[in-house]
Amino acid sequence: ETTSVYDFKIGSTGTATFSGHLISTSTSGITNNSTSHAYLTPNSSAASTASWVNHSQGGVSRWLSGVEGNETDYQLYSPTGTKFRINPSGDVIITTTTNEGGLTITSATDNTTLRLSNQQTGGKEWRLYSTGGTSGFGQGKFVIRNNNNSINALTILATGVGIFSSSITSTRFTSSTNVFGFFNNSAGSFAWEIGSDSSVGTGMYLYNPSGGYALKLTAAGTLSTLG
Repeated sequence: ETTSVYDFKIGSTGTATFSGHLISTSTSGITNNSTSHAYLTPNSSAASTASWVNHSQGGVSRWLSGVEGNETDYQLYSPTGTKFRINPSGDVIITTTTNEGGLTITSATDNTTLRLSNQQTGGKEWRLYSTGGTSGFGQGKFVIRNNNNSINALTILATGVGIFSSSITSTRFTSSTNVFGFFNNSAGSFAWEIGSDSSVGTGMYLYNPSGGYALKLTAAGTLSTLG
C-alpha cells in the first residue's frame, strides 16, 4: 500500500510551504488577504519548464495561461494551440482559426473606439470610431480621426459614401497611372468616373465605362467633348 505524505510547514513569519497536491473543495476558493501587495506565484523548477495556470471545467482542461518552457512570452493556450501571445516588448499576436474571426471590439456606447498612439517625436494619436446613439459624429459612421489636431481625416457613411476632411488642402490622390472617383446608382446599372488618366493626356476627364470618355477639361481651362 502506498501512502501519500503531505508536508505542510508554517514559519515564524507566517509563511507556509507544502509539498503535494493542494485541493480546495470550498466554493469560495483560495483567498490571499495581504496587508500589502498580493501575489499568486506559479514557479516552475527551471527556465526550461513551463509555468501555467490551468483553467478546467468538470475535470476538463479548457485554457492554460502562463509561460511556456524556454520562452518569455505570456500566452493563452487552448486545447488547439496558442490563441493569444504577448512578448516582453508588448507585441501582441492573436491567432484564430475562424473565418472572418480575429479582434472584435463591442460596446453599447456612442463611440466604439480603437486608439493608435505614437509616442515618438511628431507622432499622433489616431482613432477609429464606429458611431451610434447620440454620437457627435452622427449614427452608423466609420470615422478616422487625428485626435491631436481634431481632424476627421475620413468619414464613411452607412451608405458607403466617403467624406474627406475639408482641412485637407494638398493632393489627396496620387498615382503614376490613373486616378478616378466613381459615381454609381443604387442598382449599379451604370457608373461615371471623374479623374486623370495619363494614357489619354493631361487634364481631367469624365468617363463612362459603357461609352468611354465624354468630357475633357485641360489644365488651361478648355472644355471639350471626346468621341
